[in-house]
Amino acid sequence: MLDLKYFTSFGALEMLKKAMIWVAASIAVSATVYIALKPKKADASEGSFDEIRSIFVLGDSQTKRHIGEAYAQVFDTLDVQYFGKEGATHIDYLENPSLLENLVCADLVIVQLGDNGVRNDKQAVLNFIEAIQSRCPKSKIYWAGPMKAVEPTVKSNYVTTTDPSSWKYLPKYNDMRRKWDGLLGEWLSGTDVTYISNIELQEAQPLDSAFSDRRGGDGIHLQKDSALELAELMKAQISKSLQKVL
Repeated sequence: MLDLKYFTSFGALEMLKKAMIWVAASIAVSATVYIALKPKKADASEGSFDEIRSIFVLGDSQTKRHIGEAYAQVFDTLDVQYFGKEGATHIDYLENPSLLENLVCADLVIVQLGDNGVRNDKQAVLNFIEAIQSRCPKSKIYWAGPMKAVEPTVKSNYVTTTDPSSWKYLPKYNDMRRKWDGLLGEWLSGTDVTYISNIELQEAQPLDSAFSDRRGGDGIHLQKDSALELAELMKAQISKSLQKVL
């Protein structure tokens, strides 16, 4: 004869098992939905630029010669424009407002200045930044400083490796350029501007890199390959900076 108590407990056990299976299935579905809806972390090389549509590079002969075009090639999915004046420093743009009229407001404004010297005047740097912000209040500003001079591989009037008495003597010249780099980094540290040291970037590259201590040329101005390499490095630096914001 079948024990009713046994039947009742057995049925309850089966019901309990079914309930547990249903709960487990519900948890699995919920987890799947959560994973599907959870935002994907932005990729450091591409995702950072999702909301960036335009770049403007403002500089000197480096920008005019090859850097501006290098940015256009490397940031080929963005609207890239540039202006460079031979021999310019930030003082030239500050004291000649008509020069700043060449600045086209963009999501990112990259200042490529410092190779022609940095006057020991912090306020002038801050005034220059204020002038850019006044003209382009919505732009995120980056300042890429002077580059390290290198031994020329062609006849050059910019750098000497044989005359220690000249201010253009390579070791002496780079000491001066490091000072300019340090001043800009220090003065801009308390502002909304992101400063990028081109000297540090250059020294971090292997010697077979186009943007390294062996880049050659006239010792100062970048050539097409070194400008392209620098633009790629800047893209990585800017991407990291934007990731911190995101």
